Amino acid sequence: MLGSEFESSVSEILTAISEIASVPRDRSAFGLGTPERFEAGNQRLGVEFRCWIVHSCYQWGRNLSVRVGCDPSVQTEAGPMIRMTEIEPNDLPDEAVELLQTYLEAEHDFLSWLGFTVETFETGRMVATIPFDDKLTNPTEPPTIQGGVASTLIDVVGGIVLRPYLTDPIDDSMATINLNVNYLRPAAGDLTATADVIRAGNSVGVSTVEVVSETPDGEECPVAVGQGAYRLFQS
Repeated sequence: MLGSEFESSVSEILTAISEIASVPRDRSAFGLGTPERFEAGNQRLGVEFRCWIVHSCYQWGRNLSVRVGCDPSVQTEAGPMIRMTEIEPNDLPDEAVELLQTYLEAEHDFLSWLGFTVETFETGRMVATIPFDDKLTNPTEPPTIQGGVASTLIDVVGGIVLRPYLTDPIDDSMATINLNVNYLRPAAGDLTATADVIRAGNSVGVSTVEVVSETPDGEECPVAVGQGAYRLFQS
């Protein structure tokens, strides 16, 4: 049986989390009475907050204190409140497309084999293409692009578009946490992906990607959409 103090702490935590959505995003903050602290700023992640904090409460129980407020300088039993911040991106050089394309062709054999081409690269948005090639198709009539090619394109473009939000966009590393892809219709032509940054924080970035191609009936339209979450390893 859980003690009354423990049960009260759980109730207090879940109440605080439910209130986060009602606090303006740029003013929301919270602190956790555990050794770890993390930032968050997207109420779509509310379920994940809830699971993480309940897990922490199970481990640290009576030492855990959660409060929601507007002043990140406030000290609580859990330590200083942590602001739900977003990162300002670094400026991209005018020759960003050429530099990125040169790097991929020289250092990334798989993407080079696919024919990956950077079309545009600007802060918060990137467009790239993988051209149609028989080696990438399913044994169908007419031939259609194998779904894993579109998934690869979504993963790569969704990650690269977040690089300007790293402290060092060239040398800092990143890794895919989660990738969700929905296939809408068969693709029978070049795959062109457009990635947009949804949010970039200190440690996690989220982007969405739409892939457009020619379908077997000759129509140009979206063939896949995806969303990726990426761990950002800031230097």
